[in-house]
Amino acid sequence: MNLRTALREARLQQKRTQTDVAERVGVTASMLSRWEVGTAPMPALADVERWASVLGMRLEVTLERTDDPFVRLRELLTDDQARAIVATYEALRR
Repeated sequence: MNLRTALREARLQQKRTQTDVAERVGVTASMLSRWEVGTAPMPALADVERWASVLGMRLEVTLERTDDPFVRLRELLTDDQARAIVATYEALRR
């Protein structure tokens, strides 16, 4: 389970609205929605920490070095952008 999914599921289990959580995080409900579904890049670490804290969760980050350029690229793309790149790649392979 990825971070977006974990935070969304925690919100839903607590029966909290995006508006409620977003206000406490300090963003709009629209932005929180985009974070949850992956149409916006992941927010800054401080915002993720506030998001987790509002839901009674603690964020633990483990950093490790990777030389794989695709790992870094994936962190910079939204889910929609990644899907578009994969679709283009698959079309070119045909």
